[in-house]
Amino acid sequence: MNARSLFLTTASVLLLTPAAVRADKFFQLAMLPPDTQIVPEDQSIRGVRLDFPYGRNQDMRGFDFGFVNETAGDFHGFGLGFANLTDGAMNGVQWSFVGVSSTGGDAQGWTLNMVHQVVGSMDGCQMGLVGYVEKDFQGLQSSLLWNQTDGTSSGVQLGLVNKAGAFHGLQLGVVNLTGQMNGVQVGLWNQISSKEGLSVLPIVNWKF
Repeated sequence: MNARSLFLTTASVLLLTPAAVRADKFFQLAMLPPDTQIVPEDQSIRGVRLDFPYGRNQDMRGFDFGFVNETAGDFHGFGLGFANLTDGAMNGVQWSFVGVSSTGGDAQGWTLNMVHQVVGSMDGCQMGLVGYVEKDFQGLQSSLLWNQTDGTSSGVQLGLVNKAGAFHGLQLGVVNLTGQMNGVQVGLWNQISSKEGLSVLPIVNWKF
């Protein structure tokens, strides 16, 4: 490498590195985006975000705490608030004891919310009052009132009403509904639509 190439390479590194560093900020304090927050909403946070009452950023990695926590991109970390809204993928823990959460992409980890909707697939544990996964789920889906997976659910569904397009494992509730089954249902109304003969049984139903 000649002197001119070395100079250009070094200059590029020096010029580009500060921009990369500026891409992710460590601390965010937000009230109402886009104007009343320290870090602009189109930038990402890698560290701590405090949203009182509402904050929004591109990507979030770290600890997220506030009333309404919104991430336009992907979320990685621990989020606690009345509403946790993620347009992209979620990886980590999101709790909203008296509120709602939504995940626009895939989710992996543990969620605890009154209502939680996942547009993609989820691996992990979904708990609360109502849990809904539009694609596939793997793990424990334990919402008190309603668990629903439109695709294939593998693991355990535990709640008042459990519903899946296809299920592999154990459904335990008052009403258990599935199209395809490879496992056991325990409840008052157990329905396996694809089962020949008695597709609905009380107490226990199964298909392998």
